[in-house]
Amino acid sequence: MRRPPVPFALGATPTIADISIAGQVALADVYRMDLAAFPAVAALAKRCFALPAFADAHPFQQPGYKTSGEARQV
Repeated sequence: MRRPPVPFALGATPTIADISIAGQVALADVYRMDLAAFPAVAALAKRCFALPAFADAHPFQQPGYKTSGEARQV
């Protein structure tokens, strides 16, 4: 039995599960890893990083982070 579709990992609001997944995706962004094999994870991260609290915490948004032109932007 599958759980009903919801915007975040465990329900209608973000939880520690979403924070953990977003952290892994942020690290994948830093190392320019392709998430094409994980479309559900990529979609969840997109929903998370649409929220200001997640977007503002992304490493690319931190003072002093120098991104190359190749890094994916959130």
